Amino acid sequence: MQQLLKEIRNCTLCQPHLDLGANPIISANKNSKILLISQAPGRIAHLKSKAWDDPSGKVLRKWLNVDETTFYNADNFAILPTGQSGNVFSEYYKDQAQKYLDGEFVKMKLNQTEIEKSENVLILKPKN
Repeated sequence: MQQLLKEIRNCTLCQPHLDLGANPIISANKNSKILLISQAPGRIAHLKSKAWDDPSGKVLRKWLNVDETTFYNADNFAILPTGQSGNVFSEYYKDQAQKYLDGEFVKMKLNQTEIEKSENVLILKPKN
C-alpha cells in the first residue's frame, strides 16, 4: 500500500493542464477506519499540500465531531480526493478512478484561458 500511495503522490499526469501544477494529496493506511472521498482539493489545500486544511475542512471536522489530530491520523481517516471526477458535468464523472488505474487521462478545461475559449455554456435558471 505504501508503494501505491507513493506512486499517487508522485503522479504528474495532469501537470500541463493545471494552473497550480500537480499535487496529489492522499492519506491512508491499511488500518484506516473511514474513507473520505471528495472532489479535488481547493487552492488553499493544494498550496499547503494538506486536504481540508481550509474553512471547508473546519466545517467537515465539526460535522464529524473530531479534532484535527484525530482527523489527520490515517489510522482513523483515509483521505482520497478524486480529482477530475469532481466535475459533475463531465461525461467521465464516474470512471476517473478506473481511468487512472488504466494509466489514462481525460483532458479537461482547468484554467481560465481554456474555460473562456470553451464553446460549452451552462445556464442555471431558478425553478418557477
